[in-house]
Amino acid sequence: DLDLEPSEETVRVYSAVRDGQGLEELGRGPVSAGARPRSPRRILVVDLENLTGDADLGWVGRLAAERVAQGLSTLDDLEVVPPLAVGPVDAADSELAVPGLPPALAALAARTRVGTVVGGSYHLEDGDLRFQVRITDVTAGTLRPGPEPVGASRSAPVEGVERLREAVMTSLGPQLSTRSVHVREATRPPGMAAYRSYLDGLDLFI
Repeated sequence: DLDLEPSEETVRVYSAVRDGQGLEELGRGPVSAGARPRSPRRILVVDLENLTGDADLGWVGRLAAERVAQGLSTLDDLEVVPPLAVGPVDAADSELAVPGLPPALAALAARTRVGTVVGGSYHLEDGDLRFQVRITDVTAGTLRPGPEPVGASRSAPVEGVERLREAVMTSLGPQLSTRSVHVREATRPPGMAAYRSYLDGLDLFI
């Protein structure tokens, strides 16, 4: 019952790229002098790197990026650049240097004008998949706290991707949402359901 169809946002971006419309807004065109400053709440999700040694598992990293981007796009206050909104980037195109980001990825962050980059990798451990997320604050050049590594059976990678999606939303949402100061100061929510319940309750008092 997993919804693995492309998100509406991804379809919108694909259509814009296909038709040649709105490319600057999507980060595909030149950055004008009046371009808005980066916000940590503008997020780019990139494919997870396949470190399994098995090329047949390469699709898992692309699916993980799509599902994480879909999940984050449902959270208030966050603006997510879908994976299809970006294309090949020459590192020489940007003077931006971000500690912890490869030059090409730093150039990609500059082109899309994002303040946060979500990436990572997955590998095999005792025969099972292990996902590790890396969340970079582009402006500060530091790593943000991320979720614990997520495991999954090699024969059921989609289940691992869904757990990863939930984990990233639970970890990053409270850090960046302007509505969840109390959660940030207290503790990491035990899960996405608890975080959404907190926001629903907060709405009753605001």
